[in-house]
Amino acid sequence: MQILAIGVGGAGIRMLDFLLHRPEEGVLEKFKETFGTRKYFDYKDSLTPLAVDTSRPHLENLKSIEEKDKILIGKYDAKGHGTGSDISLGERIAEKEIDRIETKLQDVAGQVDFCLIMHSLGGGTGGGATPVISEVARRVLEVPVYTVSILPSLEESNIYILNAVDAMKSVLGKVDGVILVDNGVVTEKIVKIPIYEQVNLYVSRFVRTLVRASVESGIIGSSSVIGTMSPFDGVSTIGNVSSGINKLGKGKKWISFLMNKVIKGKGGLGLLLNCDYKTAQRALLLIVGPPEKVADTFHDAREWLQNQIPGIAVRGGEYHVPNSTQVEIGVLLSGLTEVTAIKELYKRAKEITEVIREKKEELKVRKEEFIKLFEESDIEPLF
Repeated sequence: MQILAIGVGGAGIRMLDFLLHRPEEGVLEKFKETFGTRKYFDYKDSLTPLAVDTSRPHLENLKSIEEKDKILIGKYDAKGHGTGSDISLGERIAEKEIDRIETKLQDVAGQVDFCLIMHSLGGGTGGGATPVISEVARRVLEVPVYTVSILPSLEESNIYILNAVDAMKSVLGKVDGVILVDNGVVTEKIVKIPIYEQVNLYVSRFVRTLVRASVESGIIGSSSVIGTMSPFDGVSTIGNVSSGINKLGKGKKWISFLMNKVIKGKGGLGLLLNCDYKTAQRALLLIVGPPEKVADTFHDAREWLQNQIPGIAVRGGEYHVPNSTQVEIGVLLSGLTEVTAIKELYKRAKEITEVIREKKEELKVRKEEFIKLFEESDIEPLF
């Protein structure tokens, strides 16, 4: 499995940077305490990174991405300070400097199985530049292009919500699939660390497991991902959950316990998107852990999922990690058509737009009244 992973904008490049971290390079201790640790491998040979941003400081602060894999765009339009959440500016900059990005894409054309673009829908660069980059990536690479798109929570700034609605419309027509991650689902109740760090942790955890399962065991390949994401008949999302084997008891009852947690969110975070999971059409399911615990469990987990979502096509398998003290289940659901998070976002955007319209009307009236004061003045001119 060979992946071109592109981070676009501040949130996107931070997620990409975290994906390339190894535990000794800074995995948060609180997360390790909560979810445990296990053997990692250096999967960087399977993942080609590219970080694109309009902010020079953001690019300079990346810890795991080499300078050759960074592109600062908008040197003259944004002066290296970002777009200030201006999605139109982000789009214009990307269009103006797309040749530089295309050159980097041509360097890896024919060498990757699919492209994964990470970004925030609410950011000026992430929301504005991603559709432009996605369209060119599909043409140059001639492989499926997917996004990991972060939705702002309803409590975030109005500009992020309005940006997200505009960006969503643009992105959907330029890619082969969208994996949505909802900031509103991830809360500090699960782990006492900032929400954006949690999002990075959950996403990177799933992608790492995906690549490790492909490289080390061969139970899945790029065709498993592409088959799950195709056709593009709805959005996708991911979920993962883990537990120490000493907490799961004997037998296989733990399978339904963990599947309930990862799909329904019972007793855990669950899926990273507020949606009706029963509308999913396809799933990629991975069970990871010591062979003595997870051997011959995929059939049971798949059966549980098919009972919950009749007709769903399930790919995946078991990834055996000798001497591991953890069991993990990761899932990618695709073809989701009932997404509460999107409906709520659009509803909130309409409310914001209406308030802005009313304020504009109010300002117009006040301006006219102010001008009228001078027009009706009977003061004689001094000169």
